Amino acid sequence: MRKLLGLIFLSLCLFLVWHWSYASESCSKEQTKCEQAIEILHSIKKYEYVWGGESVKEGGFDCSGMLHYIHRMINRPIPRTTAKKMWILAEGEKKHWEKGQCLDWTWFTLQPQRPYGHIGLHTKENNFWQSGSSTGPSPEVFWKGNFWDEHHVGTKDPKVE
Repeated sequence: MRKLLGLIFLSLCLFLVWHWSYASESCSKEQTKCEQAIEILHSIKKYEYVWGGESVKEGGFDCSGMLHYIHRMINRPIPRTTAKKMWILAEGEKKHWEKGQCLDWTWFTLQPQRPYGHIGLHTKENNFWQSGSSTGPSPEVFWKGNFWDEHHVGTKDPKVE
C-alpha cells in the first residue's frame, strides 16, 4: 500500500512539474498587440481594396476600415469612421513618421481637397500598412523623399487601450 501511495504521489508531482513548465512556456509565447496586429495584417494582404470595406466578409478594406478591423481583432476597438475623423479622435501629439511606434496611426494627403484623406498603421521602425485603391492591404516603407514621405501629414499615438 505504501508503494502504491508513493507511486501515486510521484506521478502527481511529475504531472504538476510538467503542467507548470508547459503553462509557463505558453505564457511566455503570448504575443504583444503589435505582433498580433502584424500577423493579422499579413493574413489580410490577399484581400482587395473595397470602398467602405471593413471585414474579410466584405471581401476587402478601405484604409480606415483596415484600421477598424485590426483594432477590433486585437481587442482594442475603435469607432468606424473616416481617416479625417480619426485624426480628430486620436489623442496623441502629432509627430513625424520617423518617431512612429507600432500601432500608431499615420495620415497622408493624396488629393489637395482631402487633407488627412488616407490613413495607415505603423508596425515597426519605418514600416507601415495601408489599404490603397490599387493595392488593398499592403506593407509600405518610409524613407526620406519617397512618395509616402512627401505625402505624409502626421503620425499620432491614438491612445487606444
